Amino acid sequence: EDSRRLLVISNRLPITISKQENDYSLNMSSGGLVSAMQALKGIEMVWIGWPGREIPSSDQDTISTRLWNEYKVVPVFLDNETIELYYNGFSNEILWPLFHYISPTIENTNVDKLERQWEAYKYANKRFADTVAALAKDDDLIWVNDYHLMLAPKMIREMLGKTHACIGWFLHTPFPSYEVYRMLNYREEVLEGVLSADLCGFHIADYMRHFLNACTRILGLPCTEKGVENIGEHTVYCRTE
Repeated sequence: EDSRRLLVISNRLPITISKQENDYSLNMSSGGLVSAMQALKGIEMVWIGWPGREIPSSDQDTISTRLWNEYKVVPVFLDNETIELYYNGFSNEILWPLFHYISPTIENTNVDKLERQWEAYKYANKRFADTVAALAKDDDLIWVNDYHLMLAPKMIREMLGKTHACIGWFLHTPFPSYEVYRMLNYREEVLEGVLSADLCGFHIADYMRHFLNACTRILGLPCTEKGVENIGEHTVYCRTE
């Protein structure tokens, strides 16, 4: 049995929280990532994520305690405005369509709206990173998931400093070609956020190739079939399933 812990960081916790009069009901959710994690044996796992609804500050300590005692998961509490701008906004109105080759709509190119969404995306990613940094031990395996949290690897790395924690990031969607990805206003910052991971994972070789091409053409970084080379003293390895 592996003595290290696996910290799984995703936008949503695998728990559904329902409010019932003066109490909360907690139930395990379903989904592909949840099923995969339930099948994982031989390593201690801690799941970190948003609990799926706004929790009043007066209830957060109680919910945190229950989630840990009953499911060994750790919540990242976010208010409804942040969720609207970070999750419904930047993640699902900007990144998800772009990664699926859908051009931005006129509404989604509104500069003021986009800037608010971007600020919320940064804020939410920092909240996740803060939670990870407060929990992480020196030899933990830290697995960040998906397009919602592409800034988190860099933030976590900066907070942890020179520890032996290993950071991975996996994208559960396509990564688009360079010609499409370059339309993203914050293309450099998003790539740099991911490139603090030790390992970046993609579903298929085409998505990985598009990612490496974007790193070369946007950031000017040398890439090989193994990954992105010479980022300071850090090499990012890239793999497919």
